[in-house]
Amino acid sequence: MIYKLIDLDILTPLAFFSSKRLLDRYKQLSFSNLKLIKENVFLTQRELRYDLPDQIHENLIEEFFECGKKDFSYYINKCVLRIKKKYFDNEGYIKKELYLNWNNILTLVPPIIFNCYPLENSKQTNFFYSSLPIPKDIELEALTKSKMIETHLHINGTSETIYNWHYFLDNLDQAYLTLKDSFKGNAILFKQNGIDNIKDFIDILKKSKYIFEYILYEVDFNPNDYKEWEKYLSSTIIFDKHLQIKIDAKKRQQKINNKNIIYREVRFYNLIFNTIADFDVRKDIYSKLLHYYILAQSLFNKLFVQQLSQYGFSQFQRITDSKLRDQYEDKGFIDRYKQLEGVEKTNLLKHLELRFAPKNTTYKTVKLYSNIVNDHYKYKNYKNDLKELLEIPKISVTTHFIKHREQKNPKYIYIRDSKTKSELNKRVVSIMGLLSLSKPKYLSLNNPSFKKFDFLNAIDAAGNELYSRPEAFASSFRYIREETKKRFNKHINMTFHAGEDFVHIVSGIRYIYEAVVFLDMNSKDRIGHATALGLNPKIWKKKLNNTIIMKEGEYLDNLFFIIEMIKEEKRYCIEIKNLLKAFKQTSEDVYSKKFSRKSYKKFFEHKWLTRKEACKQLTKNELEIFDKYHNIHSYYKYNKLITVDLNCISDDIIIFIQNKILSLLKEKDIAIETMITSNTRISFYNKFKDHHILQWLQNPNAPNIILASDDPGIFNNNLYLEYFILYNLLEKTNLDRKSIIKNMIKNGENYYFSNN
Repeated sequence: MIYKLIDLDILTPLAFFSSKRLLDRYKQLSFSNLKLIKENVFLTQRELRYDLPDQIHENLIEEFFECGKKDFSYYINKCVLRIKKKYFDNEGYIKKELYLNWNNILTLVPPIIFNCYPLENSKQTNFFYSSLPIPKDIELEALTKSKMIETHLHINGTSETIYNWHYFLDNLDQAYLTLKDSFKGNAILFKQNGIDNIKDFIDILKKSKYIFEYILYEVDFNPNDYKEWEKYLSSTIIFDKHLQIKIDAKKRQQKINNKNIIYREVRFYNLIFNTIADFDVRKDIYSKLLHYYILAQSLFNKLFVQQLSQYGFSQFQRITDSKLRDQYEDKGFIDRYKQLEGVEKTNLLKHLELRFAPKNTTYKTVKLYSNIVNDHYKYKNYKNDLKELLEIPKISVTTHFIKHREQKNPKYIYIRDSKTKSELNKRVVSIMGLLSLSKPKYLSLNNPSFKKFDFLNAIDAAGNELYSRPEAFASSFRYIREETKKRFNKHINMTFHAGEDFVHIVSGIRYIYEAVVFLDMNSKDRIGHATALGLNPKIWKKKLNNTIIMKEGEYLDNLFFIIEMIKEEKRYCIEIKNLLKAFKQTSEDVYSKKFSRKSYKKFFEHKWLTRKEACKQLTKNELEIFDKYHNIHSYYKYNKLITVDLNCISDDIIIFIQNKILSLLKEKDIAIETMITSNTRISFYNKFKDHHILQWLQNPNAPNIILASDDPGIFNNNLYLEYFILYNLLEKTNLDRKSIIKNMIKNGENYYFSNN
C-alpha cells in the first residue's frame, strides 16, 4: 500500500511541496489565507497517508505551521530543512540506511532543491550531469566502478525529468502542441494528476519560466515587482512587460545560457536560498515564487516519473505512450551519455547496451541508429585526457519491437495479433536493411563508414504483455536470426520482456516458457524481468483478495499448461484429476468441442506457426483447434471474461512450476535480467525488501541473474543505485554480499551482447 511508503515526520513538508491544490490556490487570489493552505495540505496528506485518522493529520499540520506565527519564507526553509536533515549526511550524500525511503520521495518532488539548501557543516554535491544525489558506499564503489555492464536500458526513457522540464520551459510553443497531442490520446495520465486543461498547464509552465529567469539573471528588484508578481501568479494575464524588459536585459549581459541545465538549476536554487535566508525585502515574494516553482515542477514530474500509486505495466505505459519525453530526447543523446556517468561518476560502466524501437522504414531506422552511435563518438570527443577517455563505456545496440493491442471488435476478417504482426513485418524489413549496411558488398569491411553499423547485436520485444504473446514474434525472430547468419555471417542474440506483468501469475510463467520455446532461444540469450518466476504466490493472491476476472481462453491455456508441467508428479494426482475436468469443460465452452489432451498439446506447441506451415505439421484434429484459435467465431468466446478463484491452484503447485521453468532457463544457459526498482514500482510489491531477488539468489534452480536499470528517467535510478539496493538488502541476510556483487558483475560480462 502507498500509505506505508511515506514517513510521518516528512508528510506535511511533502504535501506542502507537491500539492496540486496549493498550486491552484495561487490562481484563486487566496494564497495568503493560512486556513485554506492548511485545508489543502490536509487533503493532500490524506491522499498520501489515508491510513491515519484526522487528528494525526491535524496535529502534524498544526505543529508544522506553529499557529501561523511565522512568515512564508519560514515554512519554505522548514520544509527543505526537515527533509534534508532526515535524508542527507554532512557530505551531501543520501544516508545509506534511508536510501530506499528516499527513492519514494523522488516520485513527488525534484531532488536538487534539497542538496542546494545551505546547511552549516554540510557540503553540496558536485552534480555534473545528473540530478540524483547518491548514497556513498566506498566498498561498493570499489566493487562496481568501471566494471558494471548495463544490459537492459531503454535509451528513450533515460533522461531525467530536469532535462525535459527545462526543454519545455525553453520551447513553450512546441510544448503546447506536444501536450495537446498527448492529452488527446492519453488523457488519463493527465487527469489522474489533476491536469484537466492543457492551456492552464501551459500557463503554469510559462509562469515557472519567468520565475526561473527572474531569479537566475538576478533582475534588479523594486517594490512594484511584488505586486506585479502577485497579480501575475493569480491570473492568466500577459506577463508584465517591464519585468520582461528587465529579464531580457540581464539575459543579454550574462552567458549563463551556455551552461548545462544542471548548472543553471543549481545556480537558481543557490541564489534564491541565499535571498530568503537573509532579512531581505525580497524574502516574502521570493519565497512564494520558489514555492510556486517547486509545486509546478512537482506536477510536471508526475507526468514523467512512475508514482507510488501507479501499479501495473499499464500505468507505466501511460508514461511511455504519452511521448512527452520525445520532445527533448529526439534532439540527441549526448546529454544522456553524460547523465549516465552518475553523480561524481559513481555510475561509470564498462559496457552499455542500448535499446531502441526501430522505425517503420529503413531510412528512419538507420537515421535513429546513426544518431545513437554518432552521438557516442561525439561524447568521446568531450573528454580531455586519456584517463577520461578510457572511462567511457563501449556500446552495443539492441532493437526492441513493440507489442501492440489486438484489434477490438473485428467484424469480417480476423487475424490474431494482426496489429503486432503488421507493424513487426515493416520493422523487420527496416532492421534487415540496417544490418545489411554492416556488411557492404561494394566496399571493404574495414571501411570506417560502415563500422558503426556493426553495433546491432540483439533483438527484443517490449511493451504490454497483455497485448501480444510470444507466438506473434516467433516467426520473425527466427527469420532474423537465420537470415543474419546466412547473409552476413553474424550472430544475433535474443532477449524478451516476459513475465513482467500479467493477469494471472500462471499466465506470466507461461509467457516466459512460450518465449523460450517458440522463439527457440539458445545459450547466452536472456529473459527480461521474469517477475512471475519470483513473485511469491501468497503475496500475489493477497494483493488480489484471492479472486480475479480474466479471459476464459487464457484460463483454458493456463489449465493445459499446468497439467503439462505437473503430470509426472504423483503427489498432485488429485489436483491433476480436477484440472483435467476443468480443462475439458472450459475447452468445450471456448471451442464448442471437447478435444483430447494429445491434440491440444500438439496445437499448443505449434500455435506460433503460419497456417501454411501448420497444414504441413498438424493432423486434422490439431489443425481444427489451430483454426478455431485463429477464427473470428472463437474470438469472442476466447475473450469472454470469467471470475476465477485463485485458490483453485495451490501455492505449492505454482512454486513447483516456477522452479521448473527456472530450471529450464538454467539448463538452456539463458540468463534473467532483473530490475529491482522497476519491478517494485510496476509489480505487486509494496517495498524494495519484498523483491524476489534474494529468493532467486538462494534458489539452486535459478539461472544466472543480471542486474539492470530499465528506464532510469522513469524510475529515478541507474545501475549503481540498483547495485546499492541489492547491497543494502543483502546486509540484512547471512549471505556473502561481496561475493554476490562480484558474481553479478561476472554474469554481466558473460551474458552481455558483444560486438564480436
